[in-house]
Amino acid sequence: MNYTQKQYEWAVSNEANIWNYFVENNLIFGDDHRLEDRFIAPGPFSKFYTEIDNSSSPQIGIFTGWQICKAYLKQKPETKLQDFLNMDATVIFNQSGYKPKLDQ
Repeated sequence: MNYTQKQYEWAVSNEANIWNYFVENNLIFGDDHRLEDRFIAPGPFSKFYTEIDNSSSPQIGIFTGWQICKAYLKQKPETKLQDFLNMDATVIFNQSGYKPKLDQ
């Protein structure tokens, strides 16, 4: 991810809130071309269009995708890398069981 320690810590500590934002705003499989600029393209921060923007980690969509991939491989550790790389993203998502929990 090439995050600084501070950016990584922000992403980890806000993972559930980021996920809730993506779900509540129907962004998971969104086809709005602006989503790439907001959450995937390099920049100083991600663009939620809220007060947290300037403190957010950049490319948070990539971070979230990585967490989904890690969840899938934890569920199915027997998966071969080449098979995983050839899989449809929807299958990975659906079978990952990814759902970060809010800290209590």
